Amino acid sequence: MKELAITSGNKAERNVRLSKLLVNSLLDSSKMNMETFESILVDENGEFQMPIDDPALATTVMPLIFSAVKSRVNKQTAAGGPIVQVSSFGTSKKLNIRFKDKSGKLLLTREGWENSKNKSHESYDDYIKENQAGVAYMEVYASVPSEEIFNTFRDKKVNIDIKAINRVNPGLLEMIGVRIPTEGKLSMWPMKIVGFLPYEAGEAIMLPEEITRITGSDFDSDKQYIIRKALSVVERTSENKKEKVINYLLEQNKNYTREFVEKAYDEYMENPENYKDAEDVHWEVENALSKSHIKYAARAIKDHNKRRNHIFDIMMAVLQHESVADQLLTPQGFEQLKGLAAEINGVSDFSELQNDPTNLTDLATYLNYYNLNKEGGQMLGIFASQKLAHAILSMDNYHLLISGLEKTPFKLGG
Repeated sequence: MKELAITSGNKAERNVRLSKLLVNSLLDSSKMNMETFESILVDENGEFQMPIDDPALATTVMPLIFSAVKSRVNKQTAAGGPIVQVSSFGTSKKLNIRFKDKSGKLLLTREGWENSKNKSHESYDDYIKENQAGVAYMEVYASVPSEEIFNTFRDKKVNIDIKAINRVNPGLLEMIGVRIPTEGKLSMWPMKIVGFLPYEAGEAIMLPEEITRITGSDFDSDKQYIIRKALSVVERTSENKKEKVINYLLEQNKNYTREFVEKAYDEYMENPENYKDAEDVHWEVENALSKSHIKYAARAIKDHNKRRNHIFDIMMAVLQHESVADQLLTPQGFEQLKGLAAEINGVSDFSELQNDPTNLTDLATYLNYYNLNKEGGQMLGIFASQKLAHAILSMDNYHLLISGLEKTPFKLGG
């Protein structure tokens, strides 16, 4: 509605918007021709060259409108795309599949539990057995998702501050990876970037070693089709920055009070030059303002991106639910087919199966169905003619009269 200015009282503006929509749809259409193109343009007064409700033009305009609606409403797209999956062999840090408990809290990895001082269980296996619910995400190394993130969060040495990204909005690091061909939920994984691959690696992603067993990846140019949230990094307003700075400084120094920090912030913002070489709380305010997670925010700008992000959240919630965990972790491959083959090989007496006309293990069944379909296809024309003739004759009150049988009763079907 915003794109077409439906609520606008200016007819010329509405016509200009509609003309732009029709032109874009026509340029993407295979029916592009100059006559139609010139007809849907507007003049300097905002009037169409030819009334679009004219019967001669309406048959062309309506498909263009439907095409625009389909591409904007019916057709759902997502941020992301295909990237090459590479092996994690030789990495200095082990990538893990992370789990969560029933409350949604992230569980410790085996290494994290072993390094923990306060252990509530005798072994890590006991800890997992009691607390594990669903899969939280799969840790991955990946290329930087967007140029916007690269330019915003890099330092002078071109290192990306992943902690700052996570504090601005964790959604910037969340993804869903889909493997094609998709065998089930084991081919769809919630992921989170925990580190970035070198720029020279190109568009690539590195997953935990368990992925090889689960999906059968053999790294012959395997690809993951990535779905991300449609988020834009924007600079916060002054009011939002103030609240962020105050909370950050209170978190860093437990001795500060809110009133003390708020006063220091207001003093600094009134004239920053006065505190350029300060070494007190005003310097801390200046330092906080330079932090990326305080300076920037990430959110969906357009309505359609908000809708896409909502769909992403639904998909993520399904994959992270505890009822789906076994489907994510259980390899499938050819095991089901192998089991079926074993059942067939275990049958010793095929006499009953051979007498069954629907036995799919018998080649004769397929030949029989093939012949039936072939004969049926040849009779389609006869059937269509008979059906049409019956309808016409019935409407025109025609009857079939056979001499000598006018008064003889008969029955259909015997």
